[in-house]
Formats: sequence, structure tokens, C-alpha cells
Amino acid sequence: PPAPAKGPAQFRLKNAYYFLPKPEIIKAAIMKFGALSIAYGAYKENGANIYTPESLPANHAVLLVGWDDNYPKENFAPARPENNGAWKIQNSWGTDVGADGFYWISYEDKTLFGAENGHTAILPATFEMMPADVYDGIYFHDPLGMSCFITTTDDALTAANAFTAERDEKIVYVGFMTGQDDQDCEIQIYRDIPKGGSPSAGKAAFAAPVPCRVLDGGGYVSIELDNPVQIRKGERFAVAVTYKRPAGDGLLAVPIENKMVPSYEKAVLNPNESYYSLGNEWRDTYYDTEDLKGNVCVKAFTVSSPVSATNNGGSGGCDVVSFGLLGFAGAAFFVFMKKNNRI
Repeated sequence: PPAPAKGPAQFRLKNAYYFLPKPEIIKAAIMKFGALSIAYGAYKENGANIYTPESLPANHAVLLVGWDDNYPKENFAPARPENNGAWKIQNSWGTDVGADGFYWISYEDKTLFGAENGHTAILPATFEMMPADVYDGIYFHDPLGMSCFITTTDDALTAANAFTAERDEKIVYVGFMTGQDDQDCEIQIYRDIPKGGSPSAGKAAFAAPVPCRVLDGGGYVSIELDNPVQIRKGERFAVAVTYKRPAGDGLLAVPIENKMVPSYEKAVLNPNESYYSLGNEWRDTYYDTEDLKGNVCVKAFTVSSPVSATNNGGSGGCDVVSFGLLGFAGAAFFVFMKKNNRI
């Protein structure tokens, strides 16, 4: 095949949604988004039919495009599932395999999704993109992405990352991860934070926090601010997201990048960067206990902008993010970006 074209990026990740591997959730997600990325174990196939009865790790990514609850179990051989029903997938091996590149994989395949079979979870996912030119700068402290959660029975927890502006610019998007469905969140940006000071030692950019609700799902979301916030070169600022415990949930879970999780040992932690608060005071995660020591998963996206006489901060706003129940147990979502720099 021809080599892929090289050039500047045309799109960037906007939202990423992960779903629990439950049939009713997956079917509804397909109806909403059109297709999902999934993984299975490419061990056994019979023409365009796939069924692996052994619990083996997933090792191949494909596109899930549909389902048939009545797909005959007799189509699978030599091993046969107990019941009818299969997912329709599109493979990446060309149209000369399967049925013009498509396969049917039994609902009962033991390699699908992984977590329920004791292997690393690779959950169904879908990704939404946005034009590459909507921002040209990124600030964050969690290049490895979420590895675990800070959990609490409190009704709310605020997570914040502090940065130093590398130029005169405006914050146009706020990105963060959430691991619970039907969750209310709020966004605040603090400016002119003194050296070594906690986020609220600075000036709040918004008269009231910007409300945002993640409905029936979660993952990684990018929230566009209706009124971008101007910051100056050398200014210390912080982006804070308040997570609220969903009704009916016993725990509030806030994603962090933590070094204790295997394969995350190289995560870089520094003082005066990541904080959380239960409403009374801020705690620097660098000085916390090992299970809470880490970087919160909150990002700022910026565009170059000369400093004006007034600050354009004001009431913000957000896109309502909807769909699916997110489950991260045993799974990690990775976003690789250039840290604290322009792109």
C-alpha cells in the first residue's frame, strides 16, 4: 500500500468515551455513534465466524458495527456457543478475508473485552475529533493518562493543575477525565497565583464556576469556554474541575495518574503542580500518601493572544456530553501530547 501522507495534523481528539461491556449499553452506543472500537483474541475463526471458548487475552483491535441477536450458533465451528447471537465487526485485513472484510463474533466469545475473564480490560470505545486549528498550546501534567482514582464519600471533590504561562495566550478549552455516569461538574480558572500558592490563592476568572454535566457516560472530554480566559507570559494559573458525586453512587471517583500502578512507574510528580480539595483546604498531591500521590487529569488548551487591557474571563459554558456507562477497572486511557508546551 502507498505510504501515508505526511503533513500537519488536521484533527485533534475532542472526546473519548469508554463503555462497560454490557450488550444493552453497547447496542445503544452503536446506534448513537455508528461504530465502536473493540478488541478480541484473534485465535480461531471459521470463515467469517469467530468463537473462542477459552479465556485468552484480547490481542487485536477491530471496528464493531452491528449485531444480530438471532445469528445462528450453528455457524460457529468446531466449538459452538450455547446460544444464538453475534456482533458484526469490520476487520483491518482487507476485503479478501471473512465476508468482504466483515466477521461475526459470538456474544459468548471468551476473549472479548478481557476484564470479565481475568485479563487486562480493553473496553469498547468511540472517539470524537475536532479541527486541529482550534488550539495551538497544551498544558498538562499527566502524559501517561489515568491509572486509578481518588475516591471519597463526600459530595464533591475539586481537582486542579497549576501551570506557568509560556506566552500571552487565551485558554479556550478545558479537558478532563471522568469515570462516572450522570455526573455534574464545574470548571474554574485561577489567575495570578503566587509562587508556591494553592489555586484559590489566585483570582477566580469566573464570577461563578462554569457548570457542566456529563450525562449517562464519561471518559475524556474537552469543554469549550464561551468566554476564553486571557493569561500573560510568566503568569502562574490553575485549571480546576469540581466533580460531584452522582445521585445513588456511594463513592465519588476522580481520575489521577499514580506511580503505584504497574507500567506507570515513570510518571513524573512535582510539588506545586497537582492539587485536590474537599472544600476546606487544598492538598498538594505530591505530599500526599502513596495511594493518593499523583497528577490529576486536568488540561488547559490555549491559543496565542496578545494581552489586552481587560481580561476576557467571564461565565463560560460547556457542551453536554452524553452516553454510555464508563468503566475503567483494569483499563487505562492514554493521551500522548507534548507536555506544557505549544504544538
